[in-house]
Amino acid sequence: MEVTDNRLFDLIRENNELAFHEVYNRYWQKLLVVSSSILQDREAAQDVVQDVFIRIWIKRRELEIENVNAYLYQAVKLRCFEYLRRNKINQKLMDRINHILHVNDVEESLNLKETQGILQKSIQSIPAKSLVIFRMSRDDAMSHREIAEKMQISKKAVEYHITVSLKHLRKLLTESTILFLFYFF
Repeated sequence: MEVTDNRLFDLIRENNELAFHEVYNRYWQKLLVVSSSILQDREAAQDVVQDVFIRIWIKRRELEIENVNAYLYQAVKLRCFEYLRRNKINQKLMDRINHILHVNDVEESLNLKETQGILQKSIQSIPAKSLVIFRMSRDDAMSHREIAEKMQISKKAVEYHITVSLKHLRKLLTESTILFLFYFF
């Protein structure tokens, strides 16, 4: 006789790792299919599903789940949309940086040097470890998992350091854009 999902979650709340592994094994592949169809990126999809299960284990005592199947699918969908929103913001930021760095107009190219100076100053203000991780992510196109393994830190720490770097750059872009508009208009 197979144990129900709800019974497994009761056992998970009691710190039963075998029950957790059973739920993981029952749902991993199905959730990966959903996540992959939304993200169109298998590695990111795996990260999202893994993150959902990590969160379940961390919050196991607090979870009140009536329909395990529905909960898991909804959690994966929400994490996918969070991932897409976060990456959309990151992509917009990188597009703005690329736009600033690839200006062709002569007058703007003079300002480009000033902007590059501000950008370099901002980059130098990023904490060293965050900068190394940010460059591994952007310049070397390494995944969060690859960076975590190489730096021997958690994926969450990698995400934190990239967020720190992006906040510095966002602040730079906001300030330099305001100064540019004020100066020229």
